[in-house]
Amino acid sequence: MRLTYWLNRPKPTVINYRVVTTTLAAPEAVGLIPGLKILIGTEPVTALYAHSIDLAPERGPFLDNVDFALTFPSSVHVYASPKLEKPTSLHNLDCAPVDPQPASPPAGTQFVTHGFKCRMSPIKVDSGHFLVTIASSEPHPPKVELVAKGVELTTLDSPRGQDYSSTLLLESSVLANVGLLLSVLSVSYLFGKKRSDSKS
Repeated sequence: MRLTYWLNRPKPTVINYRVVTTTLAAPEAVGLIPGLKILIGTEPVTALYAHSIDLAPERGPFLDNVDFALTFPSSVHVYASPKLEKPTSLHNLDCAPVDPQPASPPAGTQFVTHGFKCRMSPIKVDSGHFLVTIASSEPHPPKVELVAKGVELTTLDSPRGQDYSSTLLLESSVLANVGLLLSVLSVSYLFGKKRSDSKS
């Protein structure tokens, strides 16, 4: 029974992601260059960072949609709604701020938030990348969180992502050994049955 379950257990949908932070304005630069001013509208800005979160289905079955969260350790100043890029016009990607202040910030305006709740759809291997870019005052990148049945998150730097080919090789080896064992058992059974029939 356990062997049958192992051979037929459902494969999870694996989504690979990467977070890249780009410094657009650092507090140190203001002191180094006299007269340097960085403005958003008429408001001076001393720190500005762009966090790009790239997500791509890597392997596994098709899914209608997946919800995920992008969270910061504490509240951050966000200078506009995230820039969202989806693989094709047939895909969807939406993000909403978590507990924003003000409560309903107009599009294109600044606000404070703990992060964003997002949904991407559909999820299909090799269909392309979903990209979320957040401009904020926080240099630390957001954490990508996902809690869903049958879905796993990996990064290219994670052991799971690096060892994918090794995992496939191990599974192939195990399956080959199981097949060999079943073949040996079948031959032993047929040989024993033949001997038993000969004696009778």
